[in-house]
Amino acid sequence: MDIIDSHFHIIGARDMEPSLPFAPPPFTVDTYLQVTDRIVGGRITGGVVVGGSKNERAETLRESLEQLELEARSRGFARADGRNFIGMITGTSDLGAERVLTLHAEGIRGIRFNLLRGQPIAEGDLLAVAEKVHDIAGWTTDIAVDIAERPELADELADLPAVCINHLGVSGVGVPKLVELASCGVRVKATGFGRIDFAAADALDKIHRANPEALMFGTDLPGTRAQRRFEQGDVDLLVDVLGEWEMRRIMHDNAADFYDFSA
Repeated sequence: MDIIDSHFHIIGARDMEPSLPFAPPPFTVDTYLQVTDRIVGGRITGGVVVGGSKNERAETLRESLEQLELEARSRGFARADGRNFIGMITGTSDLGAERVLTLHAEGIRGIRFNLLRGQPIAEGDLLAVAEKVHDIAGWTTDIAVDIAERPELADELADLPAVCINHLGVSGVGVPKLVELASCGVRVKATGFGRIDFAAADALDKIHRANPEALMFGTDLPGTRAQRRFEQGDVDLLVDVLGEWEMRRIMHDNAADFYDFSA
């Protein structure tokens, strides 16, 4: 079965900064391909490389997209955690559009906000950036957020043009709201099972029933800061809960449509 990995990170050796309190070990393209070849149980033909940490430089993201020789190509996601970047995108000049189009030409197809570790961004800025990058280049928006901790933001997400919640929303308390959002068209990444504080099975079943196009498989490799990283049992869980007949949709088709791998 062909697979699109909707969420993983590449960490280059030069991304390491000893001055930071936490510096994960390198995780190269070669390592990623070796690990997934052993445990995914299918042929990865496309992927979404996420710049999700201060340790992951833009240069590494661009180089990763060049090195990943996948049949359906790869998409890159820029992280939006800098006030300068956000101010540029939401400003009135054309500079923001130029920056987005430059990144688009380099293979970037979306923007990601990580709100799990206190990323300093106002709700209005997030919504404005998500709408603007979609208007400029058709980009999608990924958000790592505990839905239960940001109810005011959750109420706004269904109005965004193309948005995805990472790691099943992280919190079990937020699952009912996540199911509601999925029914409104918000996508949900079936990723990071080693990060969440609840059993994934019930959430997966409810989200899929609410919207069969919502769930998208991803390895979340290398699983930095997770209690455990991706393992073959995570794929087995998807099969057990959703059924073998739904696997192509979860493992390939939903991500191919959302991230427009036909382009």
